[in-house]
Parts: sequence; structure tokens; C-alpha cells
Amino acid sequence: MSDFSTVLATVQKNKARRAYPDRTDSRFRDEGLYPDFQPKFRIAFSKGCSVFTIGSCFARNIEEAIQPLGVYLPTRDFAVPKHEWNAKPNGLLNEYNPGTMSRRIVDALDGVQSPNDTMVPESQGYADLLLPGGGCFLGKGD
Repeated sequence: MSDFSTVLATVQKNKARRAYPDRTDSRFRDEGLYPDFQPKFRIAFSKGCSVFTIGSCFARNIEEAIQPLGVYLPTRDFAVPKHEWNAKPNGLLNEYNPGTMSRRIVDALDGVQSPNDTMVPESQGYADLLLPGGGCFLGKGD
């Protein structure tokens, strides 16, 4: 690991560090600037292996990208009816920060159910405050 002065000296040597790319930059296309990402690692999934995803819509996009590789994605088995969630069927699983992800994992492993005070009465039913979108409405019969 480098110390601060070494990192600072390295950054200061980069003459382009403050230059914002213009339209002649190879990363500029379709009126946008796209990153030039070339990973230095490879992930080789064996057909039928399981991959568990957790996160926001980024996790849902990863699922779509790796599903054609023949991996099993348990989170793709979860779906709610369109009238209950007007987005990707498993988008209700979205979590948006490490704290909420950690809490969900720890609670699941410990068998802890969500506290009752996360369900609040609404005019036509209840709202679950732990679901994405600031609380998702659940009708009386749901």
C-alpha cells in the first residue's frame, strides 16, 4: 500500500487529470462520455452454478447479463404480480446501501422477522416501510 505523499506525487505527474474530455475523445459517442473499462480478471461460471445477487437495479442488471451463461439465480425466482409492483418482477428485492443489505442478510440468517412497526396503516390497507420506494402499499386482503 502506498503512502499519501507517493499517491499525491503520482497524481500530480498525470498532466491530463484536470482536462475534461471533449468530443474528439475515443470514449465520446452518442452525445455521451462512456468509461473505458477493461477488467483485469475473468469470472468463469460453470453451467448450473448458483449466483446470489443483492443490491439495487444494478444487481438486477447483473442477473440479466449472466443468466444466459446458464447459472442459477435464486433471486430471479422471486416475482410479484405487475399490479403490485410496476417494475422488474424481482425489483422488490432491491436494497440501496450496505447497511440495509447487511441487515437483511443478518436477519435472514438469524431467523429474525421485521418488527411490526415497519407496517403502518394506510387509508386502504398498509404500507411496508422496508420496501423500496418509501413504502409499498399493501391492500387489506393482500
